[in-house]
Amino acid sequence: MVWNLVGEWLSLAIIIVISLYSIRSSYAFSIRDRIFNISLCVILFSILCTLASTYMLYSYDTLPLWLVTGTTTLYFAMTPLISVVYFYYTAAVLRYSQNARGIHPIWLFCCFPYLLYLAMVLTNPWHNLIYTIQPATGYTQGSAILITYLIFYVYCLGCLFLTLLMHHRVERRVTAILLVFPLIAFIFIFLQKFFPTIILTGSASVISALILYLYLQSTRLSVDPLTGLLNRNVFLKAATMVIQADKPACAVVVSLNDFKNINAHFGQAVGDALLRQVSLFLKSVLDDISIYRTSGDRFTFILAEKDLPRTEALIHTIHERLEHTWHTHNVECRLSASIAIADIAYAEGSLETAIRSTEYALAECKKNPEMVYCRYEPHLRAAENRRAAVKNALEDALAKDGFQILYQPIWSVGAQRFTQAEALLSLPFDAIKLDKGLVWTVMGNPVKEHFIRHLVHGFLALDRHVVAEGVETQEQLDYISQCGCDLIQGYFFSKPLKPEDCLRFLEAQ
Repeated sequence: MVWNLVGEWLSLAIIIVISLYSIRSSYAFSIRDRIFNISLCVILFSILCTLASTYMLYSYDTLPLWLVTGTTTLYFAMTPLISVVYFYYTAAVLRYSQNARGIHPIWLFCCFPYLLYLAMVLTNPWHNLIYTIQPATGYTQGSAILITYLIFYVYCLGCLFLTLLMHHRVERRVTAILLVFPLIAFIFIFLQKFFPTIILTGSASVISALILYLYLQSTRLSVDPLTGLLNRNVFLKAATMVIQADKPACAVVVSLNDFKNINAHFGQAVGDALLRQVSLFLKSVLDDISIYRTSGDRFTFILAEKDLPRTEALIHTIHERLEHTWHTHNVECRLSASIAIADIAYAEGSLETAIRSTEYALAECKKNPEMVYCRYEPHLRAAENRRAAVKNALEDALAKDGFQILYQPIWSVGAQRFTQAEALLSLPFDAIKLDKGLVWTVMGNPVKEHFIRHLVHGFLALDRHVVAEGVETQEQLDYISQCGCDLIQGYFFSKPLKPEDCLRFLEAQ
């Protein structure tokens, strides 16, 4: 018999392309992803076995019999394995969450029929029930070859049964896609009866794998597996398109405050359930607007800037609902959110600038919990840049040991001598300092001078020293002494000194 292998060669090329894209885009490690990648390997190896076995059967009389027999055995072992792997892929999609890392032991028993068949295939050289290869007659089908197709059909029916039984766990679209493989398998095997010389096993498998990849697996590159929302990568592309279109639009960021505490107190399952609830709520409110989960507890959507009343109404609705109680897993939780708005259409033509604008507004909103939302303004960036510059300067100084402590002597009015010194980087917890601006601006004003005296005596009554700073003249010294301050410092006595200079100054008195 001469077999037509054109379909198998085309299938081989397609499955190689799918495998390459799947490997490059693989980022998750769920049961579903692992089984899909395994199925690609099984299909690839099965097609290779089909091609190798077929060509060897053409030349069985010139090749070692053990090589032809071994390759044909692999072919019969791999053909039903495709349906077995697809059965487990269907189970993974229907039964397990995206983050599942284990599999229930009951599913292991489902491979028992295939294991029995595999044992039969491996022992075929002794009983020849599936096929026979003889030097004189070549390849001959065995009396029990229908078992190969029976096992294939059993797992195809298993896929149908699982999908129909557990369809309520997934969307209708997913249910329809999962029904593709068994239906295509039945159709192709039916066609095989009418065209026995055309091998279609690989074609059926590859078509099913291609549909799965295009409509289930590849969507995971753009969809957040937990919430079903579009992910950060899609948001970046959408924001880039808005910037390039140069149309008025704004990005709205909803950030759940201190959400990590939810996970810490109630567990990851409760946190995930709350994120799904928040996602469903946002979908119901925003309707036809695309929502993106741009980080763990952060959701973003893009609105037309011209529709300001609708924008504000949506934000108030979202803020009010998030402030209410949420119930899940018999747990009652209260959430709060910071909401930021930033123009992205005119963000200096830069996606990075647009994203940073939302970050500035969000930081400002988090610092002011009473705000419903914060719209980005240029001064927010300036303030944040100043804070960042100071922070970086301090960290750099700490790393390079760049701080220098200076000491300023303090004059004791009662003892009439220097009794202590202040380190500029320390806080005198046992003393109250009067800023020089507070003291010297009241000189000559009887009412204000009276207030300062009572203020000083009040602190002294609390057993706290009162330090007057900035004394630079004799007049100021006399005045502050009359006010009752017991400690005085300023350039009248000494400027800030290094430790060794301060020690010499105190010893010299």
